Amino acid sequence: MADKYEPYEKPSAIPGLAITGAGIGALAYLARKRIPGLKILEKIAKTKTPPPPATRTPPQVVDKVTEVTKIAKTPTAQAKELIVQSHPQRNFADIKGQMDLVATKAKAAPLTQGSDQGRFGSSLYDFIAQHPSYAPLDAKVWINELSNFNRLGSFRSNQAGFQKVRMNISKAEIEDANILQFDLAHKSAVDSQIAKLANANKLKLEAIKQRGTPTQAEYRSLKTEFNKARDKIIKEAGGEEKIIGGFLKTAQESGLKVSKLDLLKMINNSPAVNLRVKRFEFVTPIMEESRILSNDLTRFVKDAEATVNSYKGTVESVRAGNKLISYGEDLYGIRGELRTVTNDVNHYMYNKNATIESMVMAVEHYSDKIKSLEKLAKGLAEDHKIYLDVNKLREFKGHHTNLLRKMGREKTMDQSPRYGDHDTYKVLGDEKYIEDVVYYPKTMPYGRNVEPGASVGTRNANAHYDQGKKVLNQIYHARYGRRAVDGNQGKAYVLHEGQADIHQATWKEIGRGTKIVRVNPFNREQEYAQANFALKELLTKMDVYAQKGFLNQKDIFEFNTLRQKYHELRVNTLNASTLVNKMGELDKVNVPFLPFMERGIWGDHLVKHMAKTAAEDGMKWFAINPVERVHALKRADNLAEGAIGKLGDWEFYGTATGKGGMRGVKAWSEMQDKAILTNPNMTAVLPERMKKLAFQYDSIAQPIKVAKSDPNLPFKIITKHDFSRDSAAKALKYTRAPSEHEMAFKTKEEALQYVVGTDKIVVKMEAMDPRLYYEAFGLKITPQMLQQPFKLYKKEGGLVVNMFKW
Repeated sequence: MADKYEPYEKPSAIPGLAITGAGIGALAYLARKRIPGLKILEKIAKTKTPPPPATRTPPQVVDKVTEVTKIAKTPTAQAKELIVQSHPQRNFADIKGQMDLVATKAKAAPLTQGSDQGRFGSSLYDFIAQHPSYAPLDAKVWINELSNFNRLGSFRSNQAGFQKVRMNISKAEIEDANILQFDLAHKSAVDSQIAKLANANKLKLEAIKQRGTPTQAEYRSLKTEFNKARDKIIKEAGGEEKIIGGFLKTAQESGLKVSKLDLLKMINNSPAVNLRVKRFEFVTPIMEESRILSNDLTRFVKDAEATVNSYKGTVESVRAGNKLISYGEDLYGIRGELRTVTNDVNHYMYNKNATIESMVMAVEHYSDKIKSLEKLAKGLAEDHKIYLDVNKLREFKGHHTNLLRKMGREKTMDQSPRYGDHDTYKVLGDEKYIEDVVYYPKTMPYGRNVEPGASVGTRNANAHYDQGKKVLNQIYHARYGRRAVDGNQGKAYVLHEGQADIHQATWKEIGRGTKIVRVNPFNREQEYAQANFALKELLTKMDVYAQKGFLNQKDIFEFNTLRQKYHELRVNTLNASTLVNKMGELDKVNVPFLPFMERGIWGDHLVKHMAKTAAEDGMKWFAINPVERVHALKRADNLAEGAIGKLGDWEFYGTATGKGGMRGVKAWSEMQDKAILTNPNMTAVLPERMKKLAFQYDSIAQPIKVAKSDPNLPFKIITKHDFSRDSAAKALKYTRAPSEHEMAFKTKEEALQYVVGTDKIVVKMEAMDPRLYYEAFGLKITPQMLQQPFKLYKKEGGLVVNMFKW
């Protein structure tokens, strides 16, 4: 549905009114949202709204080629239309049928609402859609509903295929939609007291065990004592959760009633349900086509050399003298130059995955060799009547031109991988290398777009995907490759790295003690619409008294009550009169807002995104390159302090067995600024999410063996890592030097051409050779993962500082 501007009046000339850029942007944003209440500005604020820009800002154009996901036909669009049609202030008895339809769709098709993509859905949407209310409820009722996490945690679906799917509702989703904001410090303090209580209880139990085996009565007594003390802590704290903001908090303070349609609108407008994926990959098989071109040219040179050699010794060759010999030398030189060009292209494509610009430059060099051969063929024909097949050269030239044209289109698309040359963040040898960026594709509310490298505290986050066409509002990116799975189990997408720049930088600042200000700009228009409507209603009631010629004591009391309520509502809410000041407060924010702030939550989304992508692309597995093969082995910066890699990497990616550590191995903790022992008993974040997904979708999550390089290319160029006494490999308990496959070739001749002039050796490994494979933790892809949407948020939320040791 097209956006439409509401009519605006000219700005007021009332002295002292300051309209900031933030205020103007906010007004323009609200206008596009078709918010009621803009026409009552003069009555509410005694001011008039400045005019909007002459033309509407054009929507962000999404290049269809760049989208990984295709918008599926779901009931979402229809449900949105029903919600839009149902104004929150209408008589709800009139729209009961529409509300029942929304509830029926949510029940019959779980996790299909709240997202247009068909990949993810909102369990919060399903919960609210099926709520039995029709009329608007007091905000306090909704607050009680949405802060009861015992009840929200037990929400389930009985639909076929969803019985084991966890539909429990996350605090983070409620916060990201700006429905409620919880006090993380309060929750952390309560949890800390309960943890101390639990430790004390544990010590008591240990003391009892020292005297003998505890009786059932002693167990019950300890449990009862603990429960009473815990309940007392929670009661004295005013509850486990403390509400400090959000739409419902404001609505409660302002006495506004809220319908479930209000909340469903907010979920549909929230950032997480509107995310998109931009894929960076080489669409053209540059390496394969370059290899064909190189082989054709090399074969042509060999045939030409054979022809020249066969001509030697004849009467004509004697007459030609040294001139013919020089042609042979030229051909030999061209063959060597071809080998250099081919090696450059192969090396870039196989492991470095350079930018499309550098690839174009590498492939362009074939043109020089074709021209040299054309010139040489012409010379042989003119000087010695030796005729080479120049028609083949024309074919090769056409192939080369077409390849460059296809690469030119890719350059224009600006979709080639950006970080394939970051070897220390990957295992070499992918059959195909891909980068995905998960981002919010729309303009952020009130123009609060997040640029790559946006400021966090006093520092900047990493500026990934800021070259060429910048990707705004990046949540996280994933770098991965395709590999074969041992035992003829198909192919797997294997993750090299996942990174959320803004969130990672934010947690680092929190760890440094920086005071962080982070404000959610989403769904403020709901508050704005409700407040304006309520203010208008109060003005109407006040006008009734104003029209009376005489007010008795009862009238005066009732009028003053209305006026007081009007004043409190006007001051405490985002409305037409407070818009400029409240939106100006966003300029004080030092942390840009994006959803999925916690590592476990965006990590959960990453696993689900990769599982869904693997299913869509016909992969049989999704796996993670183990930390002992990438991040710890290749980036062991703190060996002098006894640390092998970063603790955050161990705990996030995990080992080949999915654990967050190895016995006796230390890693560097940035939070504690020292090397500490890793925990071999904990399950790492991503493997833990894989196990949860496996249970819900009838799959398995376990160590599997993936290929170091393409099994169909048997001739390998191997790179071995340092295996000296003080090396990272020794500390990681390798029994032999760990290796990667720098290159792989179809024929031995191609491989030998690559290693000419180097000390590298060629090793032949057939597909069944056990040396070809290494272990990684994997999730098997099932048909259910392709057919059913995943839940957007994992349940756990809240600030757990120790989880963020990056």
